[in-house]
Amino acid sequence: MTSRLTFAPDVWRMLNGILCVYKPAETSNRIFSISLGRRICEELNQMKTRPQQTYVDLVKIGPGEDLSSIKGKKIVSTVPDGEDTIAVVEGPSYADHPAVIGPRYMGTDIKQVFVNNLGYRFSGLTVVGINNGCQTAQRIRLSHWLRVYHVSGKFGTGTRTFFDDGPIAEKATFHKIKRPMLERLLAASQSSHQRLMFESAGVPLDSQRAYELASEGMIRPSSTTVPLVYSLKLLEFDLPNFRIEIKVINETDQYLATLIHELGLKLNTVAACSKIHCVKYGPFELKHALLRKHWTLDNIIANLHENANILKDFKLVMRDPIVRGHSNANDNTTNTNENVSKTNDAYTTSFSR
Repeated sequence: MTSRLTFAPDVWRMLNGILCVYKPAETSNRIFSISLGRRICEELNQMKTRPQQTYVDLVKIGPGEDLSSIKGKKIVSTVPDGEDTIAVVEGPSYADHPAVIGPRYMGTDIKQVFVNNLGYRFSGLTVVGINNGCQTAQRIRLSHWLRVYHVSGKFGTGTRTFFDDGPIAEKATFHKIKRPMLERLLAASQSSHQRLMFESAGVPLDSQRAYELASEGMIRPSSTTVPLVYSLKLLEFDLPNFRIEIKVINETDQYLATLIHELGLKLNTVAACSKIHCVKYGPFELKHALLRKHWTLDNIIANLHENANILKDFKLVMRDPIVRGHSNANDNTTNTNENVSKTNDAYTTSFSR
């Protein structure tokens, strides 16, 4: 550690911004947040901290007593008081002693806001706002950046939860499934979801407005609850296991597991999700994430500065709702509610279109 990182208050002032860390599977966000805060504070408390506060007291010294009787305190001044002497002394305040109030820094002192709130089954890149970076984290969350996941599945076994560790509901054969069959199904599903984007925006696919929306860039939902899939790509195929890349917004673990389940049904078999791995969130990639063994203040501060530079190059824009261009605000509300309902009903049947 360099010399400028030996004084804890100076280091504390550097702990502001966006942090990228790696979250393992089967770890709740609460436990993950506690572990991160505890690791930071442990190293802070090992540094040189601010001096212990002092208090001023008045001590009466009778005749015949010596000032040396006052031990452990610094005599600031003395004032005669008849035959006695009043000594103004200064000593350490035990109300500020670490043995009384605890460590200088505790995990609860660190503010944390998770941008991508990965569920219990998720693993991979996690973007966290630290202290003053919490406001930036909220803005990123409302910007609806694209997420990229590598989702693994297994043919032949269907469960009640759609995950491979759930209660088995049924089994089926899968040996007739070939790679081209799965690739064609993914391409058809991706096309179906692309049509769903314009439907959720309340815009006909063959209209001028649809062209204008497409020319402005990727269509993002105004709601944080409506999932939209932008891309499906097969990465690995080794029966009964397979792995696909999914680019999506507003996803949940259950939604991604349902996609795997629907894949199996469309291929006349069953499938269960075995792993969900986040590899990218907006401009942040998995290579930017710190592993738990790299959770040191040097690495964390360097990561905060690196991510700040990434955000400078990547415009942080608050996205407008995708439903726009209508003349009446009431029509906007009606169309939005109808389209959200239509999208929620359609996402489980997108593979059959």
